[in-house]
Amino acid sequence: MKTIRLVNANLGKAGTVETDVETWGELQTLEDVKDYMSGDVQAVVRESQNILDLDQAELPTEKLADDEKNYDFSLFFVTKDSKAGADKYDDMGFNELRSECSKRDSIEGDRGNYGSSTDMREKLREDDTQNQSSPCNVDDDFKSQVVSLLSSIDQKLSGNSPTQVTQDEDQEPAGPTEDEKKEFDSISSQLGG
Repeated sequence: MKTIRLVNANLGKAGTVETDVETWGELQTLEDVKDYMSGDVQAVVRESQNILDLDQAELPTEKLADDEKNYDFSLFFVTKDSKAGADKYDDMGFNELRSECSKRDSIEGDRGNYGSSTDMREKLREDDTQNQSSPCNVDDDFKSQVVSLLSSIDQKLSGNSPTQVTQDEDQEPAGPTEDEKKEFDSISSQLGG
């Protein structure tokens, strides 16, 4: 039996679930877990930084949380649509890509010829990467931002915060404090969510 801490700061919910399931596919079918999955979210194991996106993804089998914690690991639900930029070009046709390239001084073309659709997508993505003010345009950076957010929330939830991690059945769900929500919103907006 493992105890999993569940947190969705967007919903203001935090709690725990005890279960024997072994995969993400099994876990996400549990009613207690479904309550945390509102909206387009993905599950992140806070301690290992692993994103659970495949049903067959195995849940941690050993305790990852600090020994003083009363749970085995934390599962944070964060907005899935947090990648900045790159994929928007996949849906553009040749003429749209050419028009977008022509608007950018940093992309050079021979008399308006910027190459094939694939070439233009690469040029636009490279231009976005070079001109991006937020460092959150690749998976590693996204992961780093999520880890920072999760660490901050984890410290507040397990430290001196008045937020309760577990709850009685008769009690309203406990959740992050207003400061935690603001911090979560700030980081989420930086990630494009």
